Formats: sequence, structure tokens, C-alpha cells
Amino acid sequence: MKKILMDNDLSSLMNNYSLQTTLALVPNLLFVLSFTSYCAIYYSLFNYIGEAKALETSTGLINGLLGNLFIFMILAFFSFFTGLISFIYYVFHVVKNPNLTEQDNRLLWIIGVVFGMGFGTLIYWWTQIKNKDPKPIIDLYSSEY
Repeated sequence: MKKILMDNDLSSLMNNYSLQTTLALVPNLLFVLSFTSYCAIYYSLFNYIGEAKALETSTGLINGLLGNLFIFMILAFFSFFTGLISFIYYVFHVVKNPNLTEQDNRLLWIIGVVFGMGFGTLIYWWTQIKNKDPKPIIDLYSSEY
């Protein structure tokens, strides 16, 4: 991890397979966890409302809601932050990918990443990076796209 953050050569960051995998999987995983936490907020709300002692234990209801809301907000923030980094990374990757020689193919992948959000980056990673042999080698300093 220290090598990734201390690296001065951006082309090596664009070709780092573990970084590509992390940026494809982590935002989607955090989104699923934040959605699960969002569902837990409703479960705790309706669980306390359904009990006969709901009026007597209103502090338990508030504690349960605020605890789940805090977890949801933290997960949603990290999901958004990692998703934004992943989105920017993969747009640059699509633009500079030498395996996408046809302009229409490149344009379709840009549209897929932009409108597919996290799912589009996951599909791009799966089809264009993980399953390609040879893997695309990105050179950020070349003038060709």
C-alpha cells in the first residue's frame, strides 16, 4: 500500500492490477453494505413499533435508529468517495487503453462507465482487464489514444 501512495510514476498506477481490482470491487461492496445498513434502520424502526412496550422503551428506539443511521452515513460517505475515485480512474483507463482501437468501442465503454456508475466500472474491469490476455498497458505520457 505504501508503494501505491508513494509512487511518482502515474503510468505504473494505471497498470497496477491490485489497484484496479480494489477500485472495481470496493465501491460496489461498500454500496451493498450501506444499503444493508439502510435496511437495518427500517428494521429497527418497525421492530420497536411492533412491540407492545414501544412507548416505554423510546430511548432504545432512538439509540437503535441513531446507531444505524451513523453506520449508514459513514458507509455511504466512503462508498461515494471510493466510487468517485474509481470513476475518474476508469474513465482515464478507458481513454488510454490501447486495446480499444476502434473509436466506437472506446466511446461505448466511456458511456458504459459514466452511466453504469459502479456497475459499469465492474463490468469494464471484468471484461477489459481481468479476462484480457495480454493485459492492457497504459502509457499516460503518449499522445495516442
